[in-house]
Amino acid sequence: MSDEEKQLQIAAAVTAYQAAKIECAHIDKKIGQICQVFRQVGDSMLRGGTEPKLVDGKLHFSYDRGEFAASLMNEAEFTALIVVRDAARKRLSDAKQMMESLGLGNLS
Repeated sequence: MSDEEKQLQIAAAVTAYQAAKIECAHIDKKIGQICQVFRQVGDSMLRGGTEPKLVDGKLHFSYDRGEFAASLMNEAEFTALIVVRDAARKRLSDAKQMMESLGLGNLS
C-alpha cells in the first residue's frame, strides 16, 4: 500500500470515528434527558406533588415548560432509541479498531 493510500484510509477512519463519537454523545445526552424527565415526574408524584393532567388532549405537568411531556417515550420508542445507541457504539468501536490497525493509538 502506498503512503497516499494509507493517508486516505487514515482520513476515512478518523472521519468515521469522529462522526460515531459525536453520534454517541448526542444519543447518550438524549437518553440522559429522558431518564431525568422520568425521575422528575416520579419524584414529584411520590412527594405528593401535582399529578400530571390532560389539557386539550396533551399531557401537562404544572412545572412543565413543554420539554417534559415531549420527552416521555413509550417502551417501543425507548427500545428503538437504545437500538440506535448500540449501533452507534458499534460504529465507534469499529472505527477505533480501524484507526488502531492503521497505527493510530491513544484514542479517547
